[in-house]
Amino acid sequence: MRIPAILAAIASLMLSAVIADSADSELVMLISLSRHGSRAPNPTVKTHCPNNLPNVEAYSVPLEQLTERGMEQMEKVGDHIREVYVNEKGFLSRTFNGPEDDPHFEGYFRADAANRCGQSAVSMSYGLYPEGTGPDGYPRQPIPVYMQLSENEHDFTANGPCWPVISANNRAYLKGGAAVAIEKHRKTLEALADICGKVFYTGIDPVTAIKDVNDMFLFDQDEGHDPTPGLTSELVKDVSELAFQHLIERLYSTPTQITVAIGGFPQLLVRNLLEGASLNRNPENPKYLSYHGHRELMHGLGFMMGMKFNFEGLSQYNGSTPLHPASTLFFELHRKGGDHFVQLFVWSPFSPRTAVKLDTCELNCPLDDFTAIIENHIQSTGPWQDICDYHPVNVPAVKTVKTVKPMNVVVNDATIVEAKKEAPTESTSALWSMLTAGGLVALGAVGATTYNRYMNRRGYQSV
Repeated sequence: MRIPAILAAIASLMLSAVIADSADSELVMLISLSRHGSRAPNPTVKTHCPNNLPNVEAYSVPLEQLTERGMEQMEKVGDHIREVYVNEKGFLSRTFNGPEDDPHFEGYFRADAANRCGQSAVSMSYGLYPEGTGPDGYPRQPIPVYMQLSENEHDFTANGPCWPVISANNRAYLKGGAAVAIEKHRKTLEALADICGKVFYTGIDPVTAIKDVNDMFLFDQDEGHDPTPGLTSELVKDVSELAFQHLIERLYSTPTQITVAIGGFPQLLVRNLLEGASLNRNPENPKYLSYHGHRELMHGLGFMMGMKFNFEGLSQYNGSTPLHPASTLFFELHRKGGDHFVQLFVWSPFSPRTAVKLDTCELNCPLDDFTAIIENHIQSTGPWQDICDYHPVNVPAVKTVKTVKPMNVVVNDATIVEAKKEAPTESTSALWSMLTAGGLVALGAVGATTYNRYMNRRGYQSV
């Protein structure tokens, strides 16, 4: 997939052809996957590039979080979705609450565990559901955004369970391709070290250090900051090419690496599409699924499906370019007769809406063929759970302790404690009778009090 300005007319013709070819089909589900908007640099840059501290400290948000520019970019994504899927196609209702004759939430918003991804989802909703589209009496429309704790997030990335595998791959890459690429760009790195006031590319993890410094320069540009004294556009271009080469080679050099890099999202996507095509689907289930993650997921999913992102003016490596902030991939599920097919589109605040044709499927890709692309890839490598040896036992086996004399028995690792059994004595029985009677009296008193409070509060309305 290529999106240079010189092919804008061709992209427009392709889009027109797609619209004409799907005119007699019904759009039944929309899924989008967005990269977060522009953000502030990572905290590591304060050490890697101390001479750029004035710029780092000039951000109006915490480090590594979504900036006001990033929020604006994501709001534009929402504007685009509203224009296409509310105004043009009439697929989504004008409000989050759905049609007036059958109100229900039409959208589902889920973000990666990173704060900037959650904020991106909310910012996007400001464009999709602008001021005035809230329920009567409240002009704004808040949306729920679902997020996992980072240690439990396996659909956007499986970094936790797969960290040993990823770390081993990183170490191998540092000794091989990374070292060769760094040597090739050494003059640029030496010049940047002088500009930054620190040799940042010779530590334990030079690949990540180079990425963080390069990101910092690009985010400074997005934010409108003055360049670090001595920094030139040529140096930024060269280090951007190096950082992007590292990204592609480190994460996507083999099919197995691709599977590991993007975790459970491909399986989630397939499940969503199959559910959307189900004859027994609940009509009140969300028909727009909005996912918000990172560039690593979008590139990896593209490679798995057989496509490459390529935007004019950005550093290029092996046919791919980086993603613009807020780049968004759309999956449209259509029904035509008894069959379903998938259409793909890509859009960003810096590039036009463009139809995507996968290398191994037609423009209107039959659903079975589309899901087979993903399933065949995973079958060839094994699922990430097998590669990373991640098979948690959710219900542990019961463990018992055999003893010679009566004692407390521990079940399920101390979750339940069973008391030892002894013949009750007469005094013990009397004691239990007294406790039981007292307990009943206390329970009756509590019940009476609760009832009186309930009756007293019946006159109040929930707010």
